[in-house]
Amino acid sequence: MYRIYLRDAEQRVSDKTVTGDPGVALAAFAALVNRADLDGSKLLAVLNRDGRPVAHHDFQIRPDGSPIDPMKWWRDRLDQIDLSKSA
Repeated sequence: MYRIYLRDAEQRVSDKTVTGDPGVALAAFAALVNRADLDGSKLLAVLNRDGRPVAHHDFQIRPDGSPIDPMKWWRDRLDQIDLSKSA
């Protein structure tokens, strides 16, 4: 089971999607990751599979617009997420 959601600094969850379909899971994660209106916020987009983390997207950015943590910046590289290895 996939769980996709936004998590804030106080661990509150919003915009949650739960699905067993990997295509729906990736689409839901992509929809969150591509929300440029959240850039600069202290939010994470989270993609979990069976309670295990698959990917986290950190919306925090530097003043020049680059991500604080490039390893947690999935926009423009969502095709690198391999759900087959996350079970």
